[in-house]
Amino acid sequence: MNDTVEINLSKLRYAVYVRKSTEAAEKQVRTLDDQERDCRKLADDLGINIVATIREKKSAKAPNSRPLFKQLLKDIKSSKYDGVLSWHPDRLARNTIDSGQIIYLLDTGVIKDLRFVSHQFSNNANGKMLLGMLFVFAKHYSDDLSHKVKRGVDGNFRDGKSSGTRKHGYIRDEDGIYRPDGDNFTLMQKAWSMRAEGTPNTEIAEYLNSNGYSRFLKKDNTHITSPIGTSILGKVFNDTFYFGILCQTNQTTDLRELVTGFIPMINEDMFYKVQTYNNHRRRGPSKKLELFMPLRHLLYCGVCDYEKSMTVSRSKGRDGKRYLYYSCKNKECTRAPRSMRAKLVFNSITDLLNATVNQLPEVTYKRYLDEMSQFTDSKKVDIRKELARKKVVVAGHQKTRNDLTSSLNKQTDERSIMNTNERMANLSVEIDSLNNSITKLEVSLKKSTMPVLSASEFWGLIRLTDKKMQKGQLFQKDRIIRNYFLKLYVDNEKVVSYHWKEPFASLMETTQISYGRGERTRTFDLTVPNRAR
Repeated sequence: MNDTVEINLSKLRYAVYVRKSTEAAEKQVRTLDDQERDCRKLADDLGINIVATIREKKSAKAPNSRPLFKQLLKDIKSSKYDGVLSWHPDRLARNTIDSGQIIYLLDTGVIKDLRFVSHQFSNNANGKMLLGMLFVFAKHYSDDLSHKVKRGVDGNFRDGKSSGTRKHGYIRDEDGIYRPDGDNFTLMQKAWSMRAEGTPNTEIAEYLNSNGYSRFLKKDNTHITSPIGTSILGKVFNDTFYFGILCQTNQTTDLRELVTGFIPMINEDMFYKVQTYNNHRRRGPSKKLELFMPLRHLLYCGVCDYEKSMTVSRSKGRDGKRYLYYSCKNKECTRAPRSMRAKLVFNSITDLLNATVNQLPEVTYKRYLDEMSQFTDSKKVDIRKELARKKVVVAGHQKTRNDLTSSLNKQTDERSIMNTNERMANLSVEIDSLNNSITKLEVSLKKSTMPVLSASEFWGLIRLTDKKMQKGQLFQKDRIIRNYFLKLYVDNEKVVSYHWKEPFASLMETTQISYGRGERTRTFDLTVPNRAR
């Protein structure tokens, strides 16, 4: 039985939807111009009325990631369009949520017709079944390709081949091996020497730009003038790649051992010397033991918007008991009274978390899964780079300290001996501090490789937040709050604005919360931080 509904194509309004992913894994897909040209030819042959053309450069692998596609569905639901014309079903969807929406809109008659250049679609039970199968095949292709690409990238990396970001002074050949980039390599090598001698980054950038530093374009196999700034140099001078240690998401490799003919731009001694200029030296061991002060460097004045965080102190109240207080450092601040009881702050933050985190909808967990994969991958790279950098600095400090120890026996001048001992003491403090940081980084790296929380674990953590904020110890509350927020601004009574910390900034993307009382009531749009940066 044929249940196809006869329709007059000439009376329907069609939107042409063409898409090309920006991901390298889909570069083989026809270009947008080719897709649109084929769609318009089909429209002319069938007498289809095209009222809009939508061109999108986004991957369809993940749902809710294409704003133009999302708007297309809204426009169809509002009867702006009757049908869609596309090159192939995989242009519309490569995930189960988006494909399910399309089939549901067909079932309910909201989408009256679909047309494809490379596929004949009939709006009946068999046609929708075949369409659903094509969507499944598209998803399988995308998932399988992603797995193969990841496996290939990891395998290449173990062989010293990289598909990562460009490195200044190097080019990647066809095999992914870094090779010196002619004059750019020499210029950047000189830049390292200048930095090791204490030259400021501003002067180094001026030197590079005035001597023709250029950027290599692999696509055109040519160089173009590309001014380099101090922010780029800051990243270069902290990157262990330049002496041979390359860091990627899941591993770290030594190119000097794996890649035949790899030429490091500098050696470890040069890298260590540069780090002594990049980091502030400690003047000596601190004799002051800091007490635990909750929310230190996290709380800011919402009355005067002073740039420095509020101070936290302990003092006696009228009843003779000791209490925590927060005060603004700005002498011109109009806050009255000058100090704010910590109890008010914690009560306000608890109310805020109850009104936001504890009210998260069920879809939040799906957003968490989407965001955490990207968040943890980028964090792993940063952790590995910082871990490798700090280990080199520790090794350099230890070598310097050993040299000073050897020279101490040959010194006779008391002033020289005193200066040497002071330098050795400072280096010991710095080494201890770096080793503590290395331990924390290693723990963080281990945590970043742990599996993502399940739905029950995720929501259990949210419920734990409420429990600990109500009855937990002060250090537990401090840890919870730091997990959620980057900054908190308070007036005389409560939190008035705040910056979420990732991944919660992304999780709150579409949530709007009303919080506050009276004149200070405001609606916070959690798409971006609530305060101008």
